[in-house]
Amino acid sequence: MILDIFILSYNRPKELQRIFDNFRGVTLNGVNLIVKDDCSPQIDLIENLYEKYKNILQINLVLYKNPINLGYDMNLLDCFNIGNSEYIFLLSDDDYIEAYELSRFLEFLKLNKPDGLICSYKDSNVSYRNLPLDCDAGYTANLLYDSILFSGLVFKRNIAEFIVPYFEFLKNCIYSQVFLFAIIRSKNLKIIKYSENLLILGGDGDNFFGKNSSSSNENDLMDRTNSLSCFRYQLRLLKVVDYIDAQLFHGFSDSFKIEYSRRLLGFLFKLRSLHSIKEYLKLRENIFSEKSLALKNLYLYSIFIVLIPQRVSFVIYNFGKKLLKKSG
Repeated sequence: MILDIFILSYNRPKELQRIFDNFRGVTLNGVNLIVKDDCSPQIDLIENLYEKYKNILQINLVLYKNPINLGYDMNLLDCFNIGNSEYIFLLSDDDYIEAYELSRFLEFLKLNKPDGLICSYKDSNVSYRNLPLDCDAGYTANLLYDSILFSGLVFKRNIAEFIVPYFEFLKNCIYSQVFLFAIIRSKNLKIIKYSENLLILGGDGDNFFGKNSSSSNENDLMDRTNSLSCFRYQLRLLKVVDYIDAQLFHGFSDSFKIEYSRRLLGFLFKLRSLHSIKEYLKLRENIFSEKSLALKNLYLYSIFIVLIPQRVSFVIYNFGKKLLKKSG
């Protein structure tokens, strides 16, 4: 087998059906489509879908049920222990693939033989994560941000051998896929981009995190509609950045803060565009009470943003996102 497409699945039968429907009429050899279910409460509905579509689709469809709820990182890392394909393609169950494009992707994979690959994606008909990699500059913030969304990340299966020394950290860091790409880069292995129209974002992943037994103590993951939910995720990312700095790329944390400060500034404009001055000041206080943030200039900018009207803040945020966002 060339490729195993792992759908990391938790309790989304409707979204799984959308993925399956996009494979109707597509014939592919050397590809497995594997639903890796993490003990979904609606497993009966998922099993019914599987039984229905395994007789409809012209691709090998597999339902793999975890014996216990593993949670995000463990479910992802466990993909390396299942199957024997040369490559692993990760897909969230709320995203989907334009399956008729897969034959072209497989040819690209065979021709280039990467150790890691990052697919661009479309969200509301806008393409993201499609700019060339800057790997010649070493490990960079843009490469890190490109690996945050795990849908469309592809790994050569044999990189699993490099995971073992870091497993204790990776198994509950929420950003294990980011560290995997840092490992690949540290070994000077080949990472490439695939910028054709293959991956489509289908929605928010709000019911994957924080709502299963493995995440019972992860209160900050429960409500993705909370304005500071994104920021709490960023704090977890900063821990991974520090770990990358300590284990693989010394000095990376300092260089990363340049890109991170820019994005956090954009986040502050976003908060101001959504909230009154009083609400913004309260949210800002929560952000800068975090001791791991040593960003004095950004603190001063955050005060200035108070003076900017909501509508103007919204325009600035969207203009900056369009102009400056260089990675996923």
